[in-house]
Amino acid sequence: MQKILSYFANNRVIAGEIPKIWNVSDVSIFDFLIGRDPEEIFWDVRLPDDEKVSGPGEMRWAPGAFDGAFGHHGGSGGINAEGVFSALQRACKSLTGNNLRSLYDSLMKAHALENADSLISMIGETSSLNTDALFRIAVWLATQSPDREPVKFGIVLLGIFEVPSPPLDVLMTLGRHDEFSLYVAIALHRVLPGSQLDRVLYLLAKQVYGWGRVQIVERLAETSDPEIKNWMLREGYKNGVMTEYLAYTCAVAGGLVDALRQEAPDDALLKGAGDILTALISGGPAEDMSNYEDGPEATLLFVQHMQHRAASDLENFTSLHAIKSFVEDEAYDWGDVENFGWTPSLRQNISSIVAPIMEKPEWLVLINQGLAAADDSAFFVASTAAWHLRLDTWKHRFERQKANSDRSEWYYLMQTEDSGRISRTLDLARQQLNLDDLTAGPALENGLGPKFKEHGALEAVIQGLGQFPKMGEEFLRAGLQSPVIRSRNAVIRTLNSWGRENWSSGLIEALEASISKEPDEAVRERLGQLLSGNQVQ
Repeated sequence: MQKILSYFANNRVIAGEIPKIWNVSDVSIFDFLIGRDPEEIFWDVRLPDDEKVSGPGEMRWAPGAFDGAFGHHGGSGGINAEGVFSALQRACKSLTGNNLRSLYDSLMKAHALENADSLISMIGETSSLNTDALFRIAVWLATQSPDREPVKFGIVLLGIFEVPSPPLDVLMTLGRHDEFSLYVAIALHRVLPGSQLDRVLYLLAKQVYGWGRVQIVERLAETSDPEIKNWMLREGYKNGVMTEYLAYTCAVAGGLVDALRQEAPDDALLKGAGDILTALISGGPAEDMSNYEDGPEATLLFVQHMQHRAASDLENFTSLHAIKSFVEDEAYDWGDVENFGWTPSLRQNISSIVAPIMEKPEWLVLINQGLAAADDSAFFVASTAAWHLRLDTWKHRFERQKANSDRSEWYYLMQTEDSGRISRTLDLARQQLNLDDLTAGPALENGLGPKFKEHGALEAVIQGLGQFPKMGEEFLRAGLQSPVIRSRNAVIRTLNSWGRENWSSGLIEALEASISKEPDEAVRERLGQLLSGNQVQ
């Protein structure tokens, strides 16, 4: 591929005079992102084309989640790659509106992850492409397109050019949004020498928090940079998807066991070590403790350090609880990991160290402080620690919900066998939930997204009523008129638990009326079974 030496001005790449083929009012994704606060984390920022990608009632993927769930690299064997390449060839021969529109249409129908590798191979095998035009198209797509898939293809194309000054401002701006981080990471790998790549990826990894961080940190797994390794153990493992995705990568690449061999590790390292070990114990979609050869030593070192630390961070308490539960778990298949060092004597040693640490009275003081805190994250950590100690947090949750109707404590408030507490919860729900707004009529909504928050609260109330016959009937009747399928199924399960002898005539009438209006065949069948007296599964 010949080197392209132009289209840069003051470190800002320009697209040349390529016509817009979309609605002139459409904002380019690049302009949308570059116009935002440079310190903002974009992981939950909705892109301008969101409504096109996810229509009403459809499941909305978190930024980068679709690509993250179906592969951690560029993909292969895309069924649309040949069509995209043909359209690209025509556009490179002549940058006419018709050719560009044809190319754009093909990109909108293709998925970048599935087609990128095949497309790059086809380009590399073709010597007749006008590379000046190809580069201009790449910049045009990346910086001017209002649609995400063409932007992704633009990033992919930018990654195949050898240039003296890669367009880092464009790549880094787009890469800050998790929807594009994977593609930017791949492009950076192709355009930057190894001496620079880790530092640039590190800079980008600190600016993303969702799937983008997962994708980028995975690509730092071979780093030897001490600063990056230290960051991995203290911050880099954290992400908005699952800590389990990066726990193993950061433990190994960050050198966790070596760091814990220090005589006096800092608090941030111990906090990170606890989080990482907890995630490895939990297991999940990536490597876990059964893969981590240094796991036994790292765990022992962590609890030994905690012996000499004050009880000052409830997240450390949660980590200690996870470790104690793990080493005392007789059902775990220890035979597979004994060769790592997980011997019975080591596990007993770790358990004996952890037990007195967890009995320190300071933990209870911290839990009570957290349960009284207004901050949601502090309350979450404290309530988790309280659950480990089997402490009752119902009253704290009730007061929090009462103080702020935007909170969602309903599931926890309904997890009780105390009918008096249920009565108080129902009274509060009557005050805070507008049932008229939740009863638009049965539809096929999946109930996902912020606009269905109150529907989720109604569903939690309905589910919790299963062991309290005759209580909260109005919530069940409202659930039958909910547009969310899950809510109507929750009503069926609750009434099935009650037994017909506990149904009022009003409930029976509501059930009979709902069958004729029910749009979902499976729900309609279950309603019929319920009314006919059959047990509903």
